[in-house]
Amino acid sequence: MEEKKNEKMKVVKNKEVNNPDADLQKKLVLLSEEYNKVVSQAQALAQKLNEVQIFNAFKRLEFLFKVLEYQDNFHTTFVDAVVDEIENTITLKEQVEKTEETKDEEA
Repeated sequence: MEEKKNEKMKVVKNKEVNNPDADLQKKLVLLSEEYNKVVSQAQALAQKLNEVQIFNAFKRLEFLFKVLEYQDNFHTTFVDAVVDEIENTITLKEQVEKTEETKDEEA
């Protein structure tokens, strides 16, 4: 009984050795799984990067408003630049495009 099992195991092992397509398929499956993991990690990192960029943008706005709060301590050209940056950051791109279109029509 045990000999038959051993013979069957040898046959199965021989088939696996003689079948390079099966090995290749296993490798492809493993590579596919690894690729999916890497893609998932990349997506998670991209999401985290996006969150950090949004956080940084709001933190920068806080500092810009703080400059306006203490504008007497800064040069007027710097304060003007801060005001421009705040306006550009807060203004939606659609509004900017519409404003530019109306300026072009007036000219």
